[in-house]
Amino acid sequence: MTENRKPATVRPVDGLGIPVGLGGSNSSELSEAKSDRQAFVLATLRSVSLRVRLIASEIDAAGTALKGGLISPETALEWVETMAPGCVGYLPAAFAEGQAA
Repeated sequence: MTENRKPATVRPVDGLGIPVGLGGSNSSELSEAKSDRQAFVLATLRSVSLRVRLIASEIDAAGTALKGGLISPETALEWVETMAPGCVGYLPAAFAEGQAA
């Protein structure tokens, strides 16, 4: 005669050897919320990383275009200021007014 038994299950254990999920459904809900938040933050960090790479590529492109004589220095600065606001920094007044040679 065969018995219908459920397979044995093993309770997950954290890094300290303490069973995970003790304390009722409330702790599992907190665990899920923490996991969801962690997944969201990781996705956000991947997005930021891609955005930073895009900005770096745009700055490189502006530099290449300027070096090749395809755009003026002012256009290069405007391009970079559009892609990375506030990152251009201080420019001498003479340059900003187009008087620098």
